[in-house]
Amino acid sequence: MKGFAKFSIIVFILVFIGAAFVFAEGQKSEDDGDLEFAYVMPMAQLWYAYLGDAFEFAAAEYGVKTQVAISDYNQNNEIAAIEDFIVKEPDMIGLGSVSADSCQLAAQKCNEAGIPLVIENSSIAPGPGKIVADLEFDWHGLGVMAADVTADNWPGSKVFVVTGVIGTGPIDMFLESFKS
Repeated sequence: MKGFAKFSIIVFILVFIGAAFVFAEGQKSEDDGDLEFAYVMPMAQLWYAYLGDAFEFAAAEYGVKTQVAISDYNQNNEIAAIEDFIVKEPDMIGLGSVSADSCQLAAQKCNEAGIPLVIENSSIAPGPGKIVADLEFDWHGLGVMAADVTADNWPGSKVFVVTGVIGTGPIDMFLESFKS
């Protein structure tokens, strides 16, 4: 199971990098030099540390320079990091967002600056801000699968589900599916 999780993370990040390459390459000319991607991580521990490591690994494989900021799951820190990266003008910004609303605000800022934004394990609220890609799991499917496994193995049991931060898109989707 651990090997599958690591494999999934690496595949996930390679898709993340690939999507960004497709968009960023169209933005640069041959004379502009190397590509540079920025990444705002929600935290530097556990799951997010793996995603950050995979981002750095995949970028290094393609010779892409990187910048990383950590928001500590704080919307103000997240938006400040996005604004800081916009000033530095990377070719792409990746974001693991605190909330759908924060992601929408980040998208608007990146759109205005002409910098493509890719989000991962997040969701984006309706609004004028547009993203290049939203890379994530099938959260609804994961909730159904977890409920099925629980029901099959422990029928009639009371269940306490420990998740991430309530109010974030992926967690809400998972819980909705698990409960139903």
